[in-house]
Amino acid sequence: MKHVNLLALAFLLIFFACSKDEDTTTKPCTVTTLTATLPGKWKLANTGSIMEFKADKTYTDVNKALHSCISGKWEAITNDTKIDMACGNSSFKEIRVNKFVCDTVQLQLSGIGPVNMIRQK
Repeated sequence: MKHVNLLALAFLLIFFACSKDEDTTTKPCTVTTLTATLPGKWKLANTGSIMEFKADKTYTDVNKALHSCISGKWEAITNDTKIDMACGNSSFKEIRVNKFVCDTVQLQLSGIGPVNMIRQK
């Protein structure tokens, strides 16, 4: 009888431990526009610099990896093929966007070539 009770207890432990698996499915990403895709934290693949594009169309780039300013405003233009970055009243830069998907934006940087920005979680 002791063995039956022990066997039943072991079965219950295994059953409940296995039935509480976490949901590991990922939600699908729908890419519509660069303006909708860009808000969030990104890492430049070539330098490791982290920058943040905010939904209010401001940005923070502490290492000045994309522009000569730590912060400013951004806007996606020309059918999502360019990002305009501005800071202050006189500093302005236009960056070409080669392509973008949910977690990667490929930029064409002057003097460097194509560089991927990878979304940070």
